[in-house]
Amino acid sequence: MSPPLVRLRGVYKRFGPVVALDGADFELAAGEIHGLLGENGAGKTTLMNVLAGLYRADAGDLEVLGRPVSIREPRDAVQLGVGMVHQHFELVGHFTALENVILGREGSAWLRPDRLRREVEALMERVGLAVPLDRRVRDLPVGVQQKVEILKALYRGARVLILDEPTTLLTPQEVDALLASLRTLVEAGVSVVFITHKLHEVLRSCDRVTVMRRGRRVVTVDRREADPVRLVEWMVGTAPPPPPAREATRPGSPVLELEAVRVVDERGVAVLDGCSLVVREGELVGVAGVSGNGQQALAAVVAGTARPAAGVLRIRGRPAERHGVLDRMRAGVLTIPEDRLRDGILPRMSVAENVVLGRHRLYFPGVRYDPETSRRLARHAIEEFRIVCPGPDAAAGQLSGGNLQRLIAARVFDAAREREARLLVAHNPTRGLDVPSTEFLHARLVEFCAKGGAVLLISEDLDELLKLADRIGVLYRGRVVAEFAREQFDRYAIGRAMTGGVPA
Repeated sequence: MSPPLVRLRGVYKRFGPVVALDGADFELAAGEIHGLLGENGAGKTTLMNVLAGLYRADAGDLEVLGRPVSIREPRDAVQLGVGMVHQHFELVGHFTALENVILGREGSAWLRPDRLRREVEALMERVGLAVPLDRRVRDLPVGVQQKVEILKALYRGARVLILDEPTTLLTPQEVDALLASLRTLVEAGVSVVFITHKLHEVLRSCDRVTVMRRGRRVVTVDRREADPVRLVEWMVGTAPPPPPAREATRPGSPVLELEAVRVVDERGVAVLDGCSLVVREGELVGVAGVSGNGQQALAAVVAGTARPAAGVLRIRGRPAERHGVLDRMRAGVLTIPEDRLRDGILPRMSVAENVVLGRHRLYFPGVRYDPETSRRLARHAIEEFRIVCPGPDAAAGQLSGGNLQRLIAARVFDAAREREARLLVAHNPTRGLDVPSTEFLHARLVEFCAKGGAVLLISEDLDELLKLADRIGVLYRGRVVAEFAREQFDRYAIGRAMTGGVPA
């Protein structure tokens, strides 16, 4: 039997007091698509970052083609034929697709563009990935940008391709195309590591699956031996929670109303352009769209961090165009922001301090800050939301992305219990969360609506919207171009609207 293409044994990695990898093992066979699953903080991406040279392991053995290797930086990984495509692409927007693919491989003294183009065209034909080489990357759809990233890795000689959450930003049509392309890549001699939280994609596309928990490998199984329930049990050690029930709603009066709202960014570009939307009491309204079509501006204008240049915005029937964040909070608006580090937490402050961030007047009406009260609240949040951290006094910046999201959610829902919250704006609230944490947060959103609140769920995860929303509005180039009631949900019709097509 031939040795694995890649073998990692007993890999350890620590970030301060946080143990990210605790003797992790992983094997990738030649000619396979290998799914990598685990909770947040389980070590999936960290382990692959070690293989890709972005992190140096504190201890452990790495082998490629049966030979021990030392990977100390990305250049070492590239020379060994390892390439990684991250969730957020690393492309130069004003360069063409061709320029991005060959960037760093152009040659020094003599640049031969015709020869380089022929090489890239031959590569595209061999692996079945066609992209318009002369178009600027910033003008390409997200799915095509991802192909450019994959071609860039393959052009550098990657035989091992690591994809980190590759379907997060894609439409259903683009997901289908990507999964078909992966099988073509395998037939062309590339082995793929597929990191994802979407169990149905693993079961649909992978040959084997490895599940990690708390920095270690729990199990590696053939896809035929896996099913969603067993995968979740391996990930968390218990059976998965039941999905939240979505009963038929009877919407009440409008909580949020946008009429032809226009928002202009610092460059003078309209990022929302005639956007109209209504969210009523008891409703969970989803907003779908390919990233970059105005989602950030919509979340900001509703939360109060951006002001509309034109249009009408009402909160509970009252004009709110000129109201800031504090006024929105007083009106019962809560927000789970997309950017955890910039808008959600203060990374140098402790978990306990971040739990009470923005609510000091409630807990500490006097001048004196009480650290023990903050620790008590933080311990409750850590237990309820299963936040993986050394304790309440740990710096929030040391937490993984998924655990930061849990921390923010804990603060928001705790605030919802304390005040008369009427509207919750959740922008990609489960990005980076594992299955149990996602289900937990989904249940909280459903519960919030059942108690008469309204939720505006802006998400690039269409599966999430199809599961939770009463209505879905599709945002395209800064305006809602289509709206679907629950009984009209069709992922491919929604996908067409997300790319500017008319729903069938």
